[in-house]
Amino acid sequence: MVLLLVISCKKSDPEPDPVDQDQIAWAVGSVDSNSYGTILKTIDGGETWTRQIDTVLMKEIGFSGLYVMDKNNVWVVGSFNTLLKTTDGGDTWVQVPTPANPSNPNLVSISMLDQNTIWVSGEHGVVMKTLDGGTNWTLFDTNFFHCGLMQGIHVINDQVVYAAGGIPDGGNLVGFFARTLDGGNSWDSISLPDNYNKHEWIGVKATDVNHVIVYGEKGHFANTVDGGLLWYIADPIDPGDINGLVMLSDEIFWAACDFDQIYMTFNGGASWAYQPTADVGPGNQYLVGIDALDTKTALVIGTSAGYPPKGKIMKTTDGGNTWVLKDTTNSYMSNIAYAKE
Repeated sequence: MVLLLVISCKKSDPEPDPVDQDQIAWAVGSVDSNSYGTILKTIDGGETWTRQIDTVLMKEIGFSGLYVMDKNNVWVVGSFNTLLKTTDGGDTWVQVPTPANPSNPNLVSISMLDQNTIWVSGEHGVVMKTLDGGTNWTLFDTNFFHCGLMQGIHVINDQVVYAAGGIPDGGNLVGFFARTLDGGNSWDSISLPDNYNKHEWIGVKATDVNHVIVYGEKGHFANTVDGGLLWYIADPIDPGDINGLVMLSDEIFWAACDFDQIYMTFNGGASWAYQPTADVGPGNQYLVGIDALDTKTALVIGTSAGYPPKGKIMKTTDGGNTWVLKDTTNSYMSNIAYAKE
């Protein structure tokens, strides 16, 4: 007779359940009263937010743009030519060297094709790329970008990249919109119908090489469905600026605007539905960033116009019919993003 003895061992401290990547999002903003830049993370879909540990890398650095590749890999850009990254979900951060620049520009926007191919834009006409994860950089001719404020950068593939922003014109900023079709070896500025470049551009997004939208000042936008052969314009969606936009598909976009205004389109911008957010958190804020998982669930971030700095994060789970305040900050917030697939 053979006796089998089976012993079951139970850990006294079991491993936590894995976090669904769809529940992970990040938000960034300016320095707070402690003089550290703001980086926030949620692992429960935005219900609660945790501030990243203040390190010397974040001292006196305000953050404007971020790209969340996945649950572990996050890149943020900010003031004084600063680029930081984490590869362990925020447990540790390292500074990625950027090209030396006498103007020490504020970096504003970042777009990634993969962990190696990264594009960054910012003040003083800065547009640059790396193909090896930040070891080496190519800084493009700032004079082509009129040494302007390039607030938006979007990489579609290894060849096609769009940049958008504002350039000086008699004391004001007017829009400048450009594209490369060969990875930056050459650039072309884009002329838009009805002189729409008279409006300063804030951002640019795309779902593929054919479907691209540029957006910005006083609710103006222009989009293409054929890779830029034709650009279509429409009446502005709001008197305030479009500060953030997310494309869920070729037809479905959400837009975040000044003064707590949110809009959604299901027909590629032909018409927009207004989504009221009255009395949700601190009022009369600029909504500066938005991201969405689908047509029901989205996060939006807002910031105060004046002093003292105030920020807020709101969420919808019913397609924008209702928005709920999830967090407030004592800093000027600037961007928000879910972890990518």
